[in-house]
Amino acid sequence: MKLHTPSPQTAWRSEPLLPVLPHTTSLEIYDLRSALPEIKLSVVSLVGLVNRGPARLYLLESDDDTFWLTQLDPAFPQKTPPVAPAGLLAHLLTVYREQVQGVVIYDPGLPDTINIATTLAALRCGLVVAPAQAEEFQAAPYHLPVLADLRTHGWKTRLQAYAWAYQHLLPECSHAMVAGFDPNTSSSLRAFLVAHRVFIYWLDGRKRLPALAPGGLCEHGLLKRILASFQPGSLHMGWYIHEPSGVRLSSSSALLTFASDFCTNLEVWSNLSLPTAQEEPVSAKAPDLPAEDHLLEQQTGQRTIYLSFTISDGDNLQYCQHHMLRLWHDRARGSLPLGWTITPALPLALPYQAAFYLKSASATDEFIAAPSGAGYILPSHWPVQYRNEFLQLTARYMQAMPIRVLQVLDQHTFLGMKFLNPDLQKLFVERLAACGLRGILSGSGSSCPSWQMRTGVPIYQNLGLAINPRSAAHLITRAVARGTRYINVYIFAWKVTPGDLQAIVKQLGEHVVVVTPGRLLELIESEK
Repeated sequence: MKLHTPSPQTAWRSEPLLPVLPHTTSLEIYDLRSALPEIKLSVVSLVGLVNRGPARLYLLESDDDTFWLTQLDPAFPQKTPPVAPAGLLAHLLTVYREQVQGVVIYDPGLPDTINIATTLAALRCGLVVAPAQAEEFQAAPYHLPVLADLRTHGWKTRLQAYAWAYQHLLPECSHAMVAGFDPNTSSSLRAFLVAHRVFIYWLDGRKRLPALAPGGLCEHGLLKRILASFQPGSLHMGWYIHEPSGVRLSSSSALLTFASDFCTNLEVWSNLSLPTAQEEPVSAKAPDLPAEDHLLEQQTGQRTIYLSFTISDGDNLQYCQHHMLRLWHDRARGSLPLGWTITPALPLALPYQAAFYLKSASATDEFIAAPSGAGYILPSHWPVQYRNEFLQLTARYMQAMPIRVLQVLDQHTFLGMKFLNPDLQKLFVERLAACGLRGILSGSGSSCPSWQMRTGVPIYQNLGLAINPRSAAHLITRAVARGTRYINVYIFAWKVTPGDLQAIVKQLGEHVVVVTPGRLLELIESEK
């Protein structure tokens, strides 16, 4: 079998960033937490089919899913049928049997067939099942025929399996999105992918050696073909086996990455309209904190040093839905200025979550557009002909929130992920001037911060990444000892909490003043 070569996709995608489904008007809530993996897999494939229509099924996979329901208007129609996880699949099949045309059987000997079965189920309105389940669903009372049994293909490797799917399934799938998704993840984003008929793969962009597959392809080559099949401006959902090679390939194809593999109920939240009262714009900029520079220097006899913190991973939809929520509830939040990266597209993908963070932010919380704007991209690998479109999209989303500071990650090198290209820096500053850009924070991997001005706007190379509290304290102590005037530390969100940062700040002298990242950039600009 010779694989086809995708037709060049040259026009920038003009449709909504996330395809729209009928608005959610009510919820049925079911607890999936203790279900077996194979049951979860079947349940979410059915939920994805049902959630294409106005009816909405909502799954509890963690306590976070329960919390977010509290943000809905109490009058919003919702019910929780008394169904135990063990009986959930049978219950849903009984109620929604007309949505299912048959079963798609995956091969337990090759887990990647779970992804192909999910894609097939989305296209054929099927239920994803293990071989052990298939006989049960073919019998009464379900009488579901077998739509496909992926064991019959005899694939030995995931490359063979995805090459077949690329040839036979991708042309029928959504043209707006593609997804990298670990086949061992039974639920989370999978229902969303079914609802939107998204092509799913799990390939390693580092693997360049030809293998036993059609055309002697390697995983890198097949992944490039898959990504090249989508219009510039389309979305890469889920995640990658290897982040650097994955984001580099997606950026080269002008696809925006939305890290989302552990997002839950995304097809529900993205189609829930906020009440009118909550649709009013809310400022994402913390009030400027006074800089008592001269007074402090007179009192301490030392030159004032300004310190700010920028917390990583806000581009990650699942982080905003889950881990950021836990950091947000840390008792130390509000006791010191903090910069929180967040995707400016969050109001489109998770409008209730965006509204929650914006409305509950304290005077010391400042939001920063996450890498590297409208989506996670590497600017140096982004095609030149689509730079303006990406920056226009970024400016529109930043202005809508509004956000005035942008965090940019660029090439993965031994220097870190720094945004160093002066021509790109200038272009970003010029194109984002319309949204009131106050500055750009760049990259990670630096033990010594630095900054320069581009068209009157500071470009700041972060200190860090600070991967844990000890690392953060060490980086700050060294920078303070060197007398660095302006210090912004890039904080690894998964290992450092606001409480950790509060403890570090208490150990610093009075001549170290903590400000928001935006204020730090203003102070740098005032010295130009």
